[in-house]
Amino acid sequence: MAREIVKPLWTLFSAIFLIYLVNGAAQPQVPCYFIFGDSLSDSGNNNGLFTVAKANFRPYGIDFPRGPTGRFSNGRNLVDAVAELLGLDSYIPPFATARGMEILKGVNYASGSAGIRNETGRQVGQIISMAMQLQNHQSIVKQIASLRGNNYSSAEEYLGKCIYSVGIGTNDYFINYFVSLSNTSRQYTPQQYARVLIEQYSQQLRTLYNFGARKIALFGLGAIGSAPSEVAACGTKGSSCVAYINSAVQIFNGRLKSLVQELNSNLTNAKFIYIDYYGIGSSYALSRGSLITNVSCCGVKNGLNTCIPFQIPCRNRSRFMFWDAELLGFDSYIPPFATARGSEILKGLNYASGAAGIRDETGRQAGQIISIEMQLQNHQSIVKKIASFRGNNASSAAEYLGRRCIYTVGMGTNDYTINDFVSMSNTSRQYTPDQYARTLYNSGARKIALFGLGRLGSTPYEVAMRGTKGSSCVAYINTAVQIFNRRLKSRPRP
Repeated sequence: MAREIVKPLWTLFSAIFLIYLVNGAAQPQVPCYFIFGDSLSDSGNNNGLFTVAKANFRPYGIDFPRGPTGRFSNGRNLVDAVAELLGLDSYIPPFATARGMEILKGVNYASGSAGIRNETGRQVGQIISMAMQLQNHQSIVKQIASLRGNNYSSAEEYLGKCIYSVGIGTNDYFINYFVSLSNTSRQYTPQQYARVLIEQYSQQLRTLYNFGARKIALFGLGAIGSAPSEVAACGTKGSSCVAYINSAVQIFNGRLKSLVQELNSNLTNAKFIYIDYYGIGSSYALSRGSLITNVSCCGVKNGLNTCIPFQIPCRNRSRFMFWDAELLGFDSYIPPFATARGSEILKGLNYASGAAGIRDETGRQAGQIISIEMQLQNHQSIVKKIASFRGNNASSAAEYLGRRCIYTVGMGTNDYTINDFVSMSNTSRQYTPDQYARTLYNSGARKIALFGLGRLGSTPYEVAMRGTKGSSCVAYINTAVQIFNRRLKSRPRP
């Protein structure tokens, strides 16, 4: 019914969100986040429904601070990670419980087992289809207008600043088209079915646009034919996945990509992006040689697709790609360099340091910091340790670091905010963005996401310190930041 992403994977998805929808800011100032979808995103909307598609019992939530909440995962889900990286101070509440002023921060409408088509998921009980989710959103839009003095123009302007994510369609295949004796599979070929789904999805997305949405991320479908439940039910003829199911999914994804281009061309001020859930997820699974992908952590016994209530799940959850028969599990946070020890360094390290910058002198007035150069030196020491773990084989370590690991770099903000736009020092040793990327590359990195800078001139501190001359932000600071971001985009690859 849904998937939860392994930590490095959903971090990458979230990075894509930020780069394309909020101009690359690591901590963008967005007022709200609205979520539509299925159990990939559901955070409790199904709890009060008469349905077997529920996750408000253990072992769901076993790794979540508040225990079982209705999330179809052992802990947080993908949209929780996005909310964190958007800088929001709390997770987005489900529509079922959202009340009062909290709706101004956004609402989660997602429902486990829901689909694009209204009939999808009905066999498991009550669900909230995409059409119903849009109706729920319409009621929230009216409430937001009421909170803004019954001013619909003000509400529309506000909603245009928000981020929207939509991840739906999996169940239209999983528990509709590929169910035995399905009417849709008898009525449509895979090509025809994808076309029908996209036509309906297009109308739903245009409705969302008409409700004020402008920045919308659309998740493509994952490799449904690789889910343990599908493998067990359908067989693979010697392959690791059910090829004809994955083939049908890719037809849908291809049409969805084209739809994104069409919507961006035809809808004024629209900014739709397509997130390649299939490609990123499949690549990650292949790169993690020790990851268990053919069985799930719980829920497969007796043909169940969800976890059995109070079942004891697997112990080493970080080694399993799938939480239940369709869900992806995630592992722990990445440890800081200061405390990382032993074999845990093989999962990755966090070298970041508050107040640090690209230039060596940045942040020194705040005390001891770990500059970008020192972070690279720390990484070099870790590369050597990883080589020792792999039999002192430098080639094996390089292959491990290059093929399997993901790198993120967010640096440069303090070079502006703390250095106060001083001229470049000729004597200072510093890394330009491309030099930094090349140094990482030479240490084995191959998959590197670089975060652009946010609107520094819009932060309360800069506004208070410098004044805005009647504007809402310090224009010359934001101008300088945009120069940096353009140069960062144009730098050649290592």
